[in-house]
Amino acid sequence: MTALAALACIAFFMLFWVLTSIIIPLEKLREATRKIKEGDLDFSLEAEAEDEIGELFLDFEEMRIRLKEIKKRRCRLTEMQRN
Repeated sequence: MTALAALACIAFFMLFWVLTSIIIPLEKLREATRKIKEGDLDFSLEAEAEDEIGELFLDFEEMRIRLKEIKKRRCRLTEMQRN
């Protein structure tokens, strides 16, 4: 019984690690993707770890910032063309 309890405990911690390290961050990234798809660039995405997923968050945030800058430039050009 003790071995079974230890195994269950290890499985619980592994599940917790997968949930907090992978699934939750990917869900946040998915939500950010939906916002961008809908045209919302007014949010920020912060990396919570310094692993590959954290690097993905940093790259995604840099992409969001660049898209926001491009959108602003496009609006300015459109405004200039109207005048």
